[in-house]
Amino acid sequence: MSAPRAPRPKTGARQLALLALAALVGATLGLSEEGRWSHPELGPGSRRLVIEAPDAHWSREGFVELVTPLAPPTRRDGGSRIEIWVRLPVGARFTTDEAGALRWPEGAEADRVERLRVDGRWVVGDVRGVRIGEGGLRHMRLLRPERPGAGARLVGYEWSEATPGLERAAHAALAELIRAGGGRAHGGVGAERAASLLASRSGCVACHAKGRPARARVGEGVPFRATDGDGFYSPLAVMGDAQPLERYRPRDPNLLRPAVRARCPDGSEALHDADGRGGLVARCAEGALPTASLDFEAGLASDEPRARGACASRRWLADHMDAPTRESFADALAPCRASEIHALALTHGEER
Repeated sequence: MSAPRAPRPKTGARQLALLALAALVGATLGLSEEGRWSHPELGPGSRRLVIEAPDAHWSREGFVELVTPLAPPTRRDGGSRIEIWVRLPVGARFTTDEAGALRWPEGAEADRVERLRVDGRWVVGDVRGVRIGEGGLRHMRLLRPERPGAGARLVGYEWSEATPGLERAAHAALAELIRAGGGRAHGGVGAERAASLLASRSGCVACHAKGRPARARVGEGVPFRATDGDGFYSPLAVMGDAQPLERYRPRDPNLLRPAVRARCPDGSEALHDADGRGGLVARCAEGALPTASLDFEAGLASDEPRARGACASRRWLADHMDAPTRESFADALAPCRASEIHALALTHGEER
């Protein structure tokens, strides 16, 4: 007689087993001499991801970079930068729902790519992304460099937002990669702290709550900006004017841009707080959030790259919206058109 088959574990027990698997990875995994990681499976509902050559991956694979008028915050030494890359299926369009919220098409993809300056080169240090599946279900993803230094491939996972246990398991597994000697763009000390920090940040769904309004006060949590109907920040940030200044890194480069002005809710100029170590943030009285806006005319007149990039991004988004959605964002293109017409008139005047 064959042995009785063990009962299938319940959903809760199954998720606990996945977490236990990720927690045990550190006892059995390390980096090989070639710098390759064993890359464990997490179970049904997830898939392993590998990007072999990340330096030009997004432009090579048909993604388009969305440039926001306001720059993301950076490290004290300016040695980090955040890029947002998106890709749509052929013919797909952004739409708006009955509440007027911007919605992404099925099959759309977006990646938040953070690059770090390491030995004079920009190296991908962290990728957090999403793919819109059937019925608007979001499939989240997280990738990290397999080993420190330039040229390392990226490894990670994609999972459905409907399975929060897999999200925690993915973060835990990549935390173990850090403990094994990889997972970061640079080496050095602090691996345990970096691993613990990554494992604790498994709140992708909460961070990308759908249709959340912009924060009004510093203490309400980060990020400060509003989200669209699918929980993303960048399209509204690209198409919007005044935006809250984020503080998830200690240095705000916008405060050094002549074409950007930061104000408080009462209309006064925001104060600049410098910490003497490269940190720089805007501050308003009583914890109110400062907002800033880009003067597109001044930015384009001075040929500021971010102003040009923001206008190109606004045009790309508008070109990939259905007609009603494009009409609702028509005002966003006006500053770019006005500045370009003004610049063209000046050029023709010089030629004459």
